[in-house]
Amino acid sequence: MDIIDLAQQHELMLREQAVATARARGMDAVPVYINGRKRCVSCNRLIPLKRIQARPDAVRCVACEEKLEKS
Repeated sequence: MDIIDLAQQHELMLREQAVATARARGMDAVPVYINGRKRCVSCNRLIPLKRIQARPDAVRCVACEEKLEKS
């Protein structure tokens, strides 16, 4: 096993850790759209436009995201 193999193994380990962390935080959730508006995947309320502008990747409203982060 050479240095390139070791680097690839290390990269794979880091990638798997990042995916596991993202899944644990619910970042793999698919956005829900109803009538063209993005809805929270947890409570189904509309995600405010200001939140979407600040975090275009958001899939939860601020309240649900805070609950998730505290747990």
